[in-house]
Amino acid sequence: MKSRGSMYALGAGAKRGLVLLWSALLLSTMLLQYIVAASPALAVHENGVFELDGNVEDPAGGGDDWNTIYTNYPNGGSAFASIFLTDPIDGYGDHYFTGGKTKDGGDIPGWSWTTHSQTQNKNDISHAYAAAYELGNDLIVYFGLDRYGSNGSAQVGFWFLQDRIGETGGPRSGAFTGSHVDGDVLVQIDFENGGANPVQRVYQWDRGRLTLVDTGGSCATAQNGDLRCAIAATSSTNPSWPFDDKGTALSSNDIPAGGMVEGGINLTELGLAGSCFATFLAETGSSPSENSTLSDY
Repeated sequence: MKSRGSMYALGAGAKRGLVLLWSALLLSTMLLQYIVAASPALAVHENGVFELDGNVEDPAGGGDDWNTIYTNYPNGGSAFASIFLTDPIDGYGDHYFTGGKTKDGGDIPGWSWTTHSQTQNKNDISHAYAAAYELGNDLIVYFGLDRYGSNGSAQVGFWFLQDRIGETGGPRSGAFTGSHVDGDVLVQIDFENGGANPVQRVYQWDRGRLTLVDTGGSCATAQNGDLRCAIAATSSTNPSWPFDDKGTALSSNDIPAGGMVEGGINLTELGLAGSCFATFLAETGSSPSENSTLSDY
C-alpha cells in the first residue's frame, strides 16, 4: 500500500489501504457528544465547507474537495480529521473479500479475505478517502472512492467502525480481527453506469443486525437541508494523485465518468454522532443489499 500520513494500518503482509485507524477521531471528544441546536439542520451539500459536485477539483470558493484533502494531507484542508489511502489494483498484491459469511449483514469475525480471486475491474478500488467537519453543532462526514474500471453499475459501501479492524492469517488467505459494536455506521451507494442517479442508504449496527436509518438520492437534485446525498462523476475529473483507469490511455491521469463516487451524511442530525469511530473501511459489492457478496476492500 502507498498511503499519505501515518495512521493505523494492518500488520505486515496484511491488506494495506482501506482499513485504517482514524486516530484523529479517537483523540477528539467532538464525536462523543453533540447538542443539537434549535437552528435548522445543516445540509451536507452547498454548505461552504466541502464540495459534493461529482469531481475532485477544488476551484476558488465552495469549500474543500478531494484534491484539497490529498494535497494538504494529513492536515486535510479545513477538516478536523481526514484520511486518504491507495489500494493495489489489477491483482497486484491486493486482498479481496471471500466466503459465504462475508457480508455487511454478518459480524466481522465471520468475514474472510483472499488473494486468489481477483475482483472485476469495476469493483477494484484504487483510492478511498474521508473527511470530518464540525459545522455549527453538527458533525458532517464526507467519503468517496475511485475505481480501476469505470464502466458498469457499481455498489459501494463505507463503514465507520468503533473497533480496530485488522487481518489475521496469511499470506494468501485469512480472517479479520475485531467485531461490530452497536452504533457502527454503514453508508451504501448504488449507482448505474454513468452515475447520474445514485441511491444512498444509511444503516446502523444495532443488537447484532443492520438497521436502516435513512435513504437519500443525488446531491445534484437534493433539497436545502438535506442530511445525506451522494453523487458520481458524470464527466472526467483530474485528481492531484496518480490515477490509472483500465480503459484510459496511460498518458491521461483523468478519472473518467463513472470512475468516482462521493457522498456525505450529517451524523448529528441523523442521530449517529454518539460514537467514537476507530476504523474506516471502503468496500465494493455485487448488488444493492446488505447481504450481497462483497468484493474489494
